[in-house]
Amino acid sequence: IQIYNNAIRNNPTNYDLYYNLGMTYTMLNDFQKAKESYAMAAEINSIIYHSKYSIGLLNLIYGDLEEAKKDFEECLSNEEEESDSYYYLARIAIINGELDKAIAIYTQIIEADPKPNNVVLCVIYKHRGMAKFAMNQFEDALEDFISSCECDKSSFRSFYYAGIAYSVLENDEKAIEYFTKSIDINEYQAHAYFRRALTYYHMNDYTKSMSDLRRAISLGLEDEETRGLHNKLLTKLGLDF
Repeated sequence: IQIYNNAIRNNPTNYDLYYNLGMTYTMLNDFQKAKESYAMAAEINSIIYHSKYSIGLLNLIYGDLEEAKKDFEECLSNEEEESDSYYYLARIAIINGELDKAIAIYTQIIEADPKPNNVVLCVIYKHRGMAKFAMNQFEDALEDFISSCECDKSSFRSFYYAGIAYSVLENDEKAIEYFTKSIDINEYQAHAYFRRALTYYHMNDYTKSMSDLRRAISLGLEDEETRGLHNKLLTKLGLDF
């Protein structure tokens, strides 16, 4: 920090010095000084979006959604292809309960030219699917979750969410398939085991259901829902004596 401050005294209009000083303060969790440094960088060069973007992230940390929204919108006025700003604007819209707006922003990112890479698309499809799911648009949500899976076949959460969507749509076999794919990628998901246990229960496969339920409990998931399913399974398996 002292090195940057000394350099700034000799060159007070250098954008990079203020921006790098802001990054240093950020890493030290001194967010107020980081914000001041980024603001100075933005004042020196308002065309480069990185400083305003960093201020937007800090405003999110502070919970100042309106200021964060202004910062990200300003980023887009200078860098139309800057998809990260669109992403956070969508997140702010979701926090504010504006799901339609969030879906529109996610769609804008997906349809961007040039197209984002598959890692980014995996995340965006997943979040758009979650927004649609929250609006009870289950079939559309499922399409997005599957697209997310196709963009990144290691995304266990995308497979998990697809499994949930299939469950809601009462396609138990496909739900099992996607829960299993998710578990194959990451075997330490208590909720995935629990959801698969529920699905097996609906398919009258009580032995597999109990096996998955026990696995979910062993991973730390023990609540009213797990206890309720456990009691039902004990009855179905004739073990409630």
